[in-house]
Amino acid sequence: MNLSYENKIWNAAVVNAIHCAISCADSLTIFYLGFRYTGTKHHDVVQLLQKLELNKKELNKKIQQISTLLSIKTLAEYEDRLMNEKDAINAKKICERVYSWVMEKLK
Repeated sequence: MNLSYENKIWNAAVVNAIHCAISCADSLTIFYLGFRYTGTKHHDVVQLLQKLELNKKELNKKIQQISTLLSIKTLAEYEDRLMNEKDAINAKKICERVYSWVMEKLK
């Protein structure tokens, strides 16, 4: 994500941020529940994340951030509209927040 961002390849930066968030969600559910979401609708991972025994206020905030990234997945990966710098800045910021939080929870 960072390399794409630094090179101003906005679509790649956004897509990498989205996939990082998906991997973060997988890491949490594997660590706490022993399995990961295997369905085809990435938004359904939210139901699995809600089962985690973590601070609910904090968890809900992170679920919202992950959901924000997931909501642009189809647009970023399959639609004609290309992501722009603003999209990349927002996706990177959200991804970094989610990633940092997940790394803290995996300790």
